[in-house]
Amino acid sequence: MKVLSLVVLLIFLVNGVDSVCKCAKLSKSKLKSTKEVSSINEPRDNVTSKACNPTACIYTLTAITKKGDPIIGGVIYNLKNFQKTNATLKFYNGKKAVGKYFFKISGKTNDTDKIVIPSSTGKYITISYSIDSKITKKFPTFIYYANLVKEKIISTTVSPTDNKLIKIEANEDEEGSILNGEELHGNVALILDMGSQNISKLLEIGSEIIKEITLDQSFYIEYYHFYLVLYKNGQVFRVNGLNTKEDLTSIVANMTENVDLKPDYQKINSLGVFLFDAFDKSKESENYQKVAIFVTDNNKFQPNYAKPIPSKPVNFFDMGDIHPVFINFNKDQTAQECYALRNILFSGTISNLVILHDYVTSSYLFESILTNGNRLCNLDQLFNDTSASNQSNFTFPVNDRKSNDCIYHKRYCNNMLFNIYCDKVNTALPIALQINFFDIETNIDTISIYNDAQDLITSISGHQVSNLKMDIFNSAYVKISFETDFKFVFYGGSLAFENCILRS
Repeated sequence: MKVLSLVVLLIFLVNGVDSVCKCAKLSKSKLKSTKEVSSINEPRDNVTSKACNPTACIYTLTAITKKGDPIIGGVIYNLKNFQKTNATLKFYNGKKAVGKYFFKISGKTNDTDKIVIPSSTGKYITISYSIDSKITKKFPTFIYYANLVKEKIISTTVSPTDNKLIKIEANEDEEGSILNGEELHGNVALILDMGSQNISKLLEIGSEIIKEITLDQSFYIEYYHFYLVLYKNGQVFRVNGLNTKEDLTSIVANMTENVDLKPDYQKINSLGVFLFDAFDKSKESENYQKVAIFVTDNNKFQPNYAKPIPSKPVNFFDMGDIHPVFINFNKDQTAQECYALRNILFSGTISNLVILHDYVTSSYLFESILTNGNRLCNLDQLFNDTSASNQSNFTFPVNDRKSNDCIYHKRYCNNMLFNIYCDKVNTALPIALQINFFDIETNIDTISIYNDAQDLITSISGHQVSNLKMDIFNSAYVKISFETDFKFVFYGGSLAFENCILRS
């Protein structure tokens, strides 16, 4: 009887404990050296130790060192369920979660194993975590690790009347700003030719292009990068490590007010080599599209490059799979004419041929080129060349090839919607179509095949589609439509036809 009473009492005691969802505590609220690490997990129930919903949490971390001005860097691992719960993590400089955050993870952020958090600008960082109070299951999870990092900055020279000091990170290993996926996905370098005749107009256009891009901190910083590069007669100055549109526009505004500003330029072999190395810093985004935008009105270009490295191709835009866009704002000459005067090794081949554009407005630039995958990837031109040569197959992007022992990558592209028509030759026979290979994102990119009545014959999606054969009967032509998403690149495909001619 006593044993039974004891069991009943124990059950009562356990059931009588109310579970509470508590905000986790930082393992260290203060970091004193670069060897120390502070960590924090998602909020957890104090009884079950499982993820729960506290509605809101605030964490503050302090850096304490004797030398220099420390800044706090960090990484988040195992981020889950933010999309399903509309949860947010916001990172602020300072002791309070007020003002503008410098980084945000939101309900738009996909599940991921790792997110690199940009560094703070001072010795305090405050993190705000919030979740919809109605959420009762599938709670968000994450673990945040913070550590001290050395701050490597240089300051631009400003006029005595301007007391605002704009800081530019000089560490070449740090990455730049990220791009909103609704505008562009990938790596973009905006190169301003400081040898232009009209510097004020150059900076005005640079500012307009920057404003047209949405720099959204909710996207992963290791996947999307924006580089601002100043170029002058074979030398470059890379402005990197800037995390907001405000930073970028401030830099350009500062240059506008201080036209005698002399950045610390470095001599380069070619723009292609320079950007190939810069883009290569981000290994995680190898399969994201890379675009270089060169803005100039300079018709007196001075080619003072060093000699090309032996056994390596001069044209690194080709090797690095960078899509070059040449923008001219010289009213007296067209982009075609201005480009012909230059010896800047700013060119591509085959599907990433250089795009020559006379500047009108930033919105027109984005609509006609930067968010137009067909134009940016020269898909139309490549197809027209194929059909003009009466070939019976179409491959895009072009296959890898080797030249002088150097590997040329495929021309990666994305954000395309393209239709191919092939008209029947012998009316007594069907049109034969063979998909030699197609590598696309499953349930995102699609290949759709139609007859002349616009009836859908089949729709295909998936990685490594190969050796798929079909006959199209009772149709004057076959239409192949393929559409790719704006996120990951289209890795390539090859089609072969019999008894039809490709329509240009």
